[in-house]
Amino acid sequence: MASASDDELIARAQSGDTAAYGDLVRRYQDLAFRTAWVILRHEQDAQDATQTAFLKAWQALDRFRSGEPFRPWLLRIVANEAKNRRESRWRWFQTHLFSERQPEITDDYGLEALVARTETSAELLKAISQLPIHDQQILLLRYALDLAESEIATTLGIPRGTVKSRLHRALNRLREVVTNDE
Repeated sequence: MASASDDELIARAQSGDTAAYGDLVRRYQDLAFRTAWVILRHEQDAQDATQTAFLKAWQALDRFRSGEPFRPWLLRIVANEAKNRRESRWRWFQTHLFSERQPEITDDYGLEALVARTETSAELLKAISQLPIHDQQILLLRYALDLAESEIATTLGIPRGTVKSRLHRALNRLREVVTNDE
């Protein structure tokens, strides 16, 4: 038997069918977790953010616009929850650890060339980890999670043109990191 489409599951879930929403959760739980992990870089925090985001999505499902794609809508909720947790963790960190002092778009060929210059995927991830967090996020959302620019725009709540320019700048910065490490 063919599985139900997102639209069918959403309509059933909006009518109170929790099993239909459970099907949506199972369908998107891995992608939602990976999205949260890209932002938080901590497994337990990403799991917590994902779980909370699915609960918030359930509570907001009546406001979901029929006919719109579900995946970017859900991923935006996940990304917002993960960002809120990251900011909260940073505020706690600053309050408790720094209380006495203040803390100090190209084409895919461009990325392929960078990958070719690194010996392993671990080296590439190490190079990416040296970039600012917003560069890490945009690169991982695009190339690790294989999200389209429009999905990234919806997930991060930014215009599509901003996604293109951030990808371009992030790839240029990554190119500098890889070139400097040689």
